[in-house]
Amino acid sequence: MLRITSDGSKLGLDPRLIDPSFEDNPDTKLNQCVRNVYQIYEDTKENKSTQIIFCDLGVPKKNSQNVDDKNVDEKSAAERESLEESGDFCVYDDIRDKLIEKGVKPEEIAYIHDAKTEQQKTDLFDKVNKGEVRVLLGRTS
Repeated sequence: MLRITSDGSKLGLDPRLIDPSFEDNPDTKLNQCVRNVYQIYEDTKENKSTQIIFCDLGVPKKNSQNVDDKNVDEKSAAERESLEESGDFCVYDDIRDKLIEKGVKPEEIAYIHDAKTEQQKTDLFDKVNKGEVRVLLGRTS
């Protein structure tokens, strides 16, 4: 049952979460999100407003060197089948790449999980407050 609901959620966002070889359909929720984010980006250019995108599907994979086998073994079946870090398709990278294609500067897009220390988080939020980072991607956990 968990696999069915997990796959259904993935399909609802973008079928490439199930199989990265599927074509990039312009009508997916993911592509609608990109269009909306870009429109808001343009509409708020004068104020340099920042948008935060939360997504738990297709998140960037953690550095394999940081994975602790003991922690993996202790995870419940539900956690192992969770929506995070599933497959080879990364929603964050797809959003970033499409926004850059539309004209957003790469330095204006950040992933919250790249800020690992308190100082890095402080620096990131300083950039957000100054309007230097206009799109911030993160997950809910």
